Amino acid sequence: MPNRPHSTAPRGSAVAAAFAAHWPTLVARLARRYHDLSLAEECAAEAFVEATKAWRGGVPDEPGAWLWTIAQRRAIDRLRREARFADRAHLLAQPDGAVAQEADDPLHDHLALLFGMCHPCLSPESQVALTLRCLNGLSTRQIAAVFLTPTDTMTRRLTRARDKLAANAVPFRIPEPERWPERIDSVLEVIYLTFTAGHAARDGASFIRGDLCDEARWLASLVERVAPSDPEVLGLQALLDLTDARRPARRGEGDALVLLADQDRRRWDRDLISSGRQRLTRAMRQKRLGRFQIQAALAACHSMAPSWEQTDWQAVVHWYGALLAFDDSPVVRLNRAVAVACAGHPDEALRELDDLHDALSGYHYYWVARSDAHERAGNPAAAAAELHRALALNPHPSELPSLQARVARLGP
Repeated sequence: MPNRPHSTAPRGSAVAAAFAAHWPTLVARLARRYHDLSLAEECAAEAFVEATKAWRGGVPDEPGAWLWTIAQRRAIDRLRREARFADRAHLLAQPDGAVAQEADDPLHDHLALLFGMCHPCLSPESQVALTLRCLNGLSTRQIAAVFLTPTDTMTRRLTRARDKLAANAVPFRIPEPERWPERIDSVLEVIYLTFTAGHAARDGASFIRGDLCDEARWLASLVERVAPSDPEVLGLQALLDLTDARRPARRGEGDALVLLADQDRRRWDRDLISSGRQRLTRAMRQKRLGRFQIQAALAACHSMAPSWEQTDWQAVVHWYGALLAFDDSPVVRLNRAVAVACAGHPDEALRELDDLHDALSGYHYYWVARSDAHERAGNPAAAAAELHRALALNPHPSELPSLQARVARLGP
């Protein structure tokens, strides 16, 4: 069972360590037993509050069992106060039944919670927000920062999501094998979006939130444990490995973002690259190509290249063309145009970028891509003008040093 990579609770205390180890398990067990996610979260939180007081004299021998006992007592008390106990008393008649048996397997608890929160009745944004709250333990304020949303707005979004799960009587369990295909896509998408929120963070001064990247890779490892041969599960894990391998080289002086073209590739994590390529090979042997495998193949093209200019750009163009069959979005077309320019066809790239103007003119990387294509076509003045347009769109502060250096290189 892979360990969680970090705790979102304060460091340096027994309660923080217990939070990292037991929060998702408590929420999953309570939700599965009482069929109420709000109740599960609240009672789990109350158990940790109680622990901060009760553990001052020493931590119990089995902190997880202690927390479960307190959380379950709080749930029963809450149901009695709200006159709902009679409706759910039959759930306690089981001598812990399936819940207790499954609780011995944390992998099952975490996956059951993940599948429940990725139910198709919720939007992808709500699925990610709930996952960050219930499984990763982020506070509402932290989740709001990830989505660049006011905390009050995120509070309402989370409440609506919980209410939808309750209205649809969503069970917190791993789907039966025959229902796996219809549910796995949303789970993989949530993991991917969680990673993206960390890889290209927009909250705070840093462009990278390593904690979210680590959480996403942990979630992917859980799914891989129960579906070790699924090509898209392998593809996603490969994509996360290959992309996160570049994390050490993405930070420059003053926490400035270092773009892929400028990174010191000696700082890349070669162990992660190796594991990612192995997973990608296993996935592609099955000849059931999917979106995450294609994105992993793109990441592999970069991981194998000794430099930006020595990248196999024809292969990159090919894989972006394949990705369009799964995701024909303006951003994918933008990335393909960048690859076309790097492959030696800047004029063709500019024509493709012209077609994307209406969709992407408010996206600063659109103008960065145009600048690169103009520079490759031998038009430094046009390239500099496009970079000024990018800067006018107020990119993240960590991106400014790289963009300003490009402007200086191109001259006035």
